[in-house]
Amino acid sequence: MTSPFAQFEKARTRIPPAVLILVAVAFGVVHTVTGWYWIPAFVNGTLFGWYWPLLTYTIAVEPVMIIGALLGVVLLVNALRRRAQGDPTSGGRRWAIGLIIFAVAMALTGLPAVFRPLTHDATAIVNQSAYHLATYHDLGSDALLLYECDFAGAICQQVYRSAGYAPDAIDSATLITDVPRGAISVKVCARSSGSTAVTCDTIETYQQRLFK
Repeated sequence: MTSPFAQFEKARTRIPPAVLILVAVAFGVVHTVTGWYWIPAFVNGTLFGWYWPLLTYTIAVEPVMIIGALLGVVLLVNALRRRAQGDPTSGGRRWAIGLIIFAVAMALTGLPAVFRPLTHDATAIVNQSAYHLATYHDLGSDALLLYECDFAGAICQQVYRSAGYAPDAIDSATLITDVPRGAISVKVCARSSGSTAVTCDTIETYQQRLFK
């Protein structure tokens, strides 16, 4: 009996290996440039960037890497187990090895994002500009970063970077705006080392892009 899906199966063609290799190389180049150059430059305030995609990137690299590695190991163990049981149709090894290689590549090319992620704190709109406040979790310290973006959030540049705080010392951080004056205040509440008490400080600007 002929399968009703036979005509669709005949229409399917395998993707040439060369195409897959080119896609993998292109992805690796873009990922490496983003992880090792664009993200650090964006965080240091020396390069423009897309706030939300770059912030999401720093958060997503680690879970994607872990999930890919775990899934690859599970598929590989399952394929080897079925093969040991004499199942000649046992497959999945290529997918498993591919996922493991993908996870390792994600870890190596996105290493700065894995150890130095950004987390979003607050957003404010002042005079048709969007301002995003984020916490930068560096190795051994945290810092508050404020980005000024166009209204669509496509082009953002850092306009303020706080002094360093101890890891996990920042309890909360918000933006307070005075639209008529174009003024923005960064209010940060932090815990002192070895204390549970939270103290708040306000860093004001009376002119956009000019902090004191």
